[in-house]
Amino acid sequence: MQELRIKRANDMHVHLRQGDMLRSVLPHTALQCARALVMPNTIPPILTAEDVSNYRKSILDSLTGDDAFTPLMTFKVAPSTTSAEVRKLKAEGAIAGKLYPEGVTTNSEGGVTDFKALYPVYETMQDQGLVLCLHGEALPIGHETEVDGALERTRHFDSRNLLIA
Repeated sequence: MQELRIKRANDMHVHLRQGDMLRSVLPHTALQCARALVMPNTIPPILTAEDVSNYRKSILDSLTGDDAFTPLMTFKVAPSTTSAEVRKLKAEGAIAGKLYPEGVTTNSEGGVTDFKALYPVYETMQDQGLVLCLHGEALPIGHETEVDGALERTRHFDSRNLLIA
């Protein structure tokens, strides 16, 4: 073997944020990754097809001419999300929706508290071929208050206990 070629990675969970943070993080991500799944918990959050379009444009506008990078766009699944908006989001190129329970992580204000109320949204996402990403954190059993941050809450999250029936 004379040569080994390794394809650039895909980052399936990146927080680019906005403004200075976007311009700071994006070059490093684009250098290492061909594509990245861009999280929508920004301020304001990415909720609509117009938001996806504007956020993608700000990402692409922040790339240098040498960057071969594709942002994979997501939207925040919120109590206000409708099936009609999901179809618009798909048409705008979103590939996934991210569900954040209310108040569990950075910028999760306005997150979901009634998971069952969004059944029609999940069904439309499925029909549209969109991925539903769940933000998974949980307090350890017996802890009613904050524990040692998101890493500890993530460690105690067990998706086998996730039941939305």
